[in-house]
Amino acid sequence: MKMLHRLFCVVFALALSACASTEVPKAELAVPGFVLSGSSVYIYSFLDVRDSTFGQKLLAEFDAQFAAALKGAAVTSTVLRFRDSEHGGYFAPASGNVANQVMQTVTMNLANERKSGALQRLTIEPANVIITQGVRHNYDIKWSLSDASTGSLIWSTTTTGTHLNWGAIDENPRERAKSIVDEIIRQMQVSKLI
Repeated sequence: MKMLHRLFCVVFALALSACASTEVPKAELAVPGFVLSGSSVYIYSFLDVRDSTFGQKLLAEFDAQFAAALKGAAVTSTVLRFRDSEHGGYFAPASGNVANQVMQTVTMNLANERKSGALQRLTIEPANVIITQGVRHNYDIKWSLSDASTGSLIWSTTTTGTHLNWGAIDENPRERAKSIVDEIIRQMQVSKLI
């Protein structure tokens, strides 16, 4: 019985560790020496297109934690979720790929972006979502930082993450959001953006 209990504990610990993990491949810095710290960024988040994967609570946690992490690195930010944009209110997932929606959304929101005074633009897109066995969610998130005035790419990367949904989409939203934010901030630090 003691052995069965130990085995259960080990399996449970492994399952918990797989509940929220992210991996960040090497980022591409298109503008050598660029530093984001001390600047401002307008963030276009398209993660809500996959709210059935991430959950509303995770998205809210992500927005708050990411803004706080950027603020801690002396970066001011404004976030616009896709579904809150003028263009996003009419979008249905079957109507097209997220990548096709990015430029339309940015173009339709340029006046608001300029009013914010942001010097850079960051787009966050769910690039690939795979659900296996109904509980394991594997996803890629594409991050692209560009100059707000010219649209020229400054930096980009894709993060890869996994989480398990045992009963509800919004399980452990704080921890899951933290794993995504910690990894992208780490990658920004490795690239010397912040």
